[in-house]
Amino acid sequence: MPIRQMQGMVYIIAGSLVVPAIIFLIMLSTFFTFDVSIVAKENQIKQVNRSLAKVAPQIKNQKLINSQIQDGQASINEALGVIKKQLKWTPVIIDIVQNQPARLTMESFFVTQKAYNIKKPSPANPDEEITVKKVDNIIKLKYNAPQNSEMDYEVTDFVRLLNEKGLESKITNQDIVTNNNKSFKTYRIECVIK
Repeated sequence: MPIRQMQGMVYIIAGSLVVPAIIFLIMLSTFFTFDVSIVAKENQIKQVNRSLAKVAPQIKNQKLINSQIQDGQASINEALGVIKKQLKWTPVIIDIVQNQPARLTMESFFVTQKAYNIKKPSPANPDEEITVKKVDNIIKLKYNAPQNSEMDYEVTDFVRLLNEKGLESKITNQDIVTNNNKSFKTYRIECVIK
């Protein structure tokens, strides 16, 4: 065989061995790169798990603290509701006490509620009516007074003043009571707060 042809054959044989060797080396380096990458990711996951283990008690404490804050807020809201109700009554009581005639003696002061349903237009569709529960607060007062015609006028004037102050007030009953040979008059008044 001539030398030139041998050289060509050597190149062909060498080429056929080198190309698979290069491909093998590329695949081998890719395998090691992915293997190193996987080991690095595993180490990162372990580090994150260790960090989470350190932070877990703090997260648990934070959840407990948040729960306590919500419970505290609920208690504060409940207390504010009670205070608002008390503040709602304070001006009403002041109006009643400041405007009652001097010769009237309050025997009782009782508060009750009356619930009823009313129909009103629906917010979603004004053509439809919905039933809404309404609650009125009612103050029931009982007064004692000397028995004379001037007291009737004073009590009527007192009820008029309460109506002017926004309380729907009316005399519901008047009686003459005798006790130990002394007569006096009792007045029952109702005031509705809507």
